[in-house]
Amino acid sequence: MDQPTLPDHDLDPGDLVRVTFDPPCDDAEHGPIREATGTILRVAGLVYLQASSHRTAWRMPAILDLNRTTRRIERLDTAAAQRARQAAARRGAIVFAGPGTTAPALLSQLDELAGLMLGAEIAGETARRDELRHQFDDLADCVALAKRKRTYLLHRARIDDFHPWLTRDPRVMRIETVRPLPADFEPDPGARHDRQRRLEEAIRIFGEAERETRRLASVFRAAGYHVRRPHPNAQELLLRIEMSSSMQADIRLACSANGLWSAEAAPAENKRKIRANARLLRDGHLELAARRLARSVDG
Repeated sequence: MDQPTLPDHDLDPGDLVRVTFDPPCDDAEHGPIREATGTILRVAGLVYLQASSHRTAWRMPAILDLNRTTRRIERLDTAAAQRARQAAARRGAIVFAGPGTTAPALLSQLDELAGLMLGAEIAGETARRDELRHQFDDLADCVALAKRKRTYLLHRARIDDFHPWLTRDPRVMRIETVRPLPADFEPDPGARHDRQRRLEEAIRIFGEAERETRRLASVFRAAGYHVRRPHPNAQELLLRIEMSSSMQADIRLACSANGLWSAEAAPAENKRKIRANARLLRDGHLELAARRLARSVDG
């Protein structure tokens, strides 16, 4: 028995439908078309059919106007159901039925998936590696884990524990790799954004130099300096000095292994920056920053 015509407002973009035209729809390339199958396309409130059953000379689906024709539409599949099947196919056999309910459990799941991805890559099973990456991202999405922190977990599976800023390894793009804190895996957003907890965890992981780095950043910002870290995990600071509208230079504040802070002009990569560094020294900016650093550390 024929199904009734679906109202236009019941048609979602991407729905797979069969359309019967009465009278036949005229198409410049295919002539009269009585029946066509394809997906719904909406443009500016109008409804069209991307007819996969009738392709152009370029093998593209013909676009049939459904707005000024008498037609009966039968929905064969919904766009949502198609997306769900495609998503399931991209993920393959599921390793974890759901995300861990605690931060340690979720981190353990992510570490295991990262290890499985590495194993699949070594075995040359690129399709399975890609499936596992989708599952890895699904779990990471549960806590909105930043891309650079996901990269850290994937690198750690390959080269064990490392410091994103200090470790020199050709397999690691340092600026794209940030070590997450335990709080980053908390299911509760409030726990993830707890500033005091995050500070305590950062100090526990990176040492007291982390606290000193943050304190000095506050001191120099309060003094009017433009302060930034060259990397989120770097325990050093860069002070941007604007000497003119076209000349800038950076002063690098860094802590040695024995805890001694020092100030120096950041290395110059080209002639323009060499000239900027020379003016930085000539105008006394480095000396002024070094005195302020000494007072801040001693005080």
